[in-house]
Amino acid sequence: MLDASQKHRYDLDGLRAFAIALVVAYHVWVGRVSGGVDVFLLLSAFFMTGSLVRKAERGKIGLGAYWVNRFWRLVPVAALTIVGVLVGALLLLPSSTWQPIWDQAWASLFYFQNVELASNAVDYYARGVNEVSPLLHFWSLSVQGQIFIIWPLLLLACWGIARRMKWRVRSVALVVFSVVFVASFAYSVWFTATNQTTAYYSTAARMWEFAIGSLVALIPLHRSLPRPIAELLGWGGVTALLVCGMVIDVSGGFPGYLALWPVLAAVAVIVGGATPGTTFGSVLGSRFMRWLGTFAYPLYLVHWPLLVFFMITTETARPDLLQGAVIVGISIALAIMIRYSVDKPLQAIRFERRNAWAGALALVATVSMVAVPLLQWQNLEGQRADAIVAAAEQAAAETQVNLRASEGALDSATLLPIGSQMNEEWVALNEACTADYRPAGADAAEQCSQTIISADSPTLVIVGDSHAQQWMAVFAPLAEANGYNIVALLRGGCAFALDEWAGGSEECDRWRLQVIDYIQQTEPDVLVSVGSRAQAADAEDRLLDGIERTLVQVEDAVGDIILIRDNPRYIDNIFDCVHQNLADGLACAAPLDEKLADSNPLEDLAADNVHIIDMTDQFCPEGICRAVIGNVILYMDDNHITKTFMQQLVNPVALALEESGFRW
Repeated sequence: MLDASQKHRYDLDGLRAFAIALVVAYHVWVGRVSGGVDVFLLLSAFFMTGSLVRKAERGKIGLGAYWVNRFWRLVPVAALTIVGVLVGALLLLPSSTWQPIWDQAWASLFYFQNVELASNAVDYYARGVNEVSPLLHFWSLSVQGQIFIIWPLLLLACWGIARRMKWRVRSVALVVFSVVFVASFAYSVWFTATNQTTAYYSTAARMWEFAIGSLVALIPLHRSLPRPIAELLGWGGVTALLVCGMVIDVSGGFPGYLALWPVLAAVAVIVGGATPGTTFGSVLGSRFMRWLGTFAYPLYLVHWPLLVFFMITTETARPDLLQGAVIVGISIALAIMIRYSVDKPLQAIRFERRNAWAGALALVATVSMVAVPLLQWQNLEGQRADAIVAAAEQAAAETQVNLRASEGALDSATLLPIGSQMNEEWVALNEACTADYRPAGADAAEQCSQTIISADSPTLVIVGDSHAQQWMAVFAPLAEANGYNIVALLRGGCAFALDEWAGGSEECDRWRLQVIDYIQQTEPDVLVSVGSRAQAADAEDRLLDGIERTLVQVEDAVGDIILIRDNPRYIDNIFDCVHQNLADGLACAAPLDEKLADSNPLEDLAADNVHIIDMTDQFCPEGICRAVIGNVILYMDDNHITKTFMQQLVNPVALALEESGFRW
């Protein structure tokens, strides 16, 4: 009989270890996702459901004690890992990465890392954070932790229904988890097809995997399978798990119907293992696999940060075979150390219903070991940032800093902006578009913002991608000073030019058409956008593809059009480069003739109502494209200009507009 209440299944301990081993091997050597996490999720539901149903059948679930003991098994090792990551970030990573790591540390500690990652995954301005984050892997633990809250509540409801109707708890649970499976699976298939990046981290889109684990724990198999069938199921499941990550795109196609592959493979192993004496059961239940299973959890936690720190510090995209072996070896050594010095001693402590409060206090104390130093770090960094800003303002007031004098050594005590406050370098209007200023199209309305003076005031609309957004630091104060309403229609990675490539995004194509409709209907007084694109690797900046026919569709509806030449782009992160080369202010600079073409590609588009703005002389004074001018770093990454520097361009842009014939 296949039931979680049966004698201990050592083969399932081995299956869990096998799944984690696949995760580690695929991460380190293959550079892909294996599907092993899906097995881990299913098994957690299998064991949890069996345990809780048995308690319910005895009439005592004891949710308080259950939750305390469950999280007592998880939180201490997780907290230790988070602390290790924070120490590594402080010592090894640039300050520009600290803010997202702080955010993810809080999210990991309180089991909403999947939500944090999902929000970043659809946020163009957070791109890259997830890929390099040493806390990325906590998404699955967050999903699991959320299920550990939801599932007992569902089973408590099943127990209540069973008592009232005088039914078996198992029978009610079968119905409930069947409904959960159908609903979640349908949602997962739909959500994965429409927004896979976000769906990957969604608890609702993953619940069906847990539901299958619960159903397998509840459905009895009254007799063992014939040995050949059991062997076929078991070895077939193991083989399917082994090749899953190589055959299908787990990271790009999960958790929709493709996730059935590892989930059903695990079910096959569970079902086949109900037959005693199978060869695959002997392998999975071997002493070695059981030993590996004892530290599988800490191994999962430590291997990813070690891999990420290695790749960042060595600037290696992927470790080779030997490097990977060293990373895995160190991960195993650390996991064993954590298992026997922290995990095992703490797991010997069990909290009964009568002293569950003591377990809750122990959990609070454990969480505080992360929360207190993290808060202290953030506060100290905030104080340091305030001191740098004050010192920079004083230096500027006392010495009148020469904005071109950045050739010598740089003073980190007055260098702006602050790396840990890089999120504040993105310019945004605080109010979402409303009433007549809100586009009819959903894609355009989603990221529309406004600053409205009055309904009778003229309106300036700024449109485009993140390179248009950075110019809001200039045009927002200019528009406000001249009595203009401001509407920002911005979409990261989606330039306002009908033929410009945007990664094949259908949303971007819809957004462009909706923006054109909006401009034609509202007839703004001024339209501002970036009309060219610089290249990181060569000096041939170009017109955006389709910019001419885009302008044709809106020029009759707009009073004046302001087109801005793109700023120089780089291959490397300039902000980090500056902080790595403080002894030489020109270490990260580049000759102008290597960054932009000799002539502005926008010049031919100039007309009576089309004004061309080229601030190349501000970015590249004296023929050198600077990384630092005065005490201000120009770039927040490899291509976006900091708000701190952009704010210095208000007067130069105002003068350039006047020279172009534009009048407010």
